[in-house]
Amino acid sequence: MKKRGKLDKKKKGSVIILNTIVFIVIVVLFSAIMIFFAIRMGKSAPTFEELFSKQIALVIDKSLPGTNISMDISSLYEISRDNEYQGDLVKIDNKNNFVFIKLVNGKGYSYKFFSDYDILWNIEDKRLYLYILRDEVDYYKRLTDGKEEINKEIEDEKDSDDESLDKVSEDNLNDLEVEENV
Repeated sequence: MKKRGKLDKKKKGSVIILNTIVFIVIVVLFSAIMIFFAIRMGKSAPTFEELFSKQIALVIDKSLPGTNISMDISSLYEISRDNEYQGDLVKIDNKNNFVFIKLVNGKGYSYKFFSDYDILWNIEDKRLYLYILRDEVDYYKRLTDGKEEINKEIEDEKDSDDESLDKVSEDNLNDLEVEENV
């Protein structure tokens, strides 16, 4: 039979302390890795592709015919520049009702909108301009002789401080206001 002495009691306490320290280090390391990946994913291009495609589709779905919309997409340009992507950032497919956002080389992100209205869209000075068409006559008018009118509307919007058109930011879609041309 082995006799327990003072030395064995000290070893038992040091083992408990060592196990506790190892456990704390593992928990802190695991937490730091999880926080790192959460922050990294929150700032990644695919997240912004999804965010903006859904915002644009929602704006299109909520708009009435004859609506002009202006959206600030300068953050998309910054992200694509950081990822060294030089292609088209935004595409709107009227035939299949999809909004495509692409910020990196690869597939990008597409989101379906449910509105059957045709959309004329243009990107100028890091802003996305949308016009929700009333009907086919409006469409052909805008395509043929209406280009000057559209350019005039864009210039008027740039020059004025009219708050009927609000910038859509990545943080606050609820503050979007639109101007209806009925």
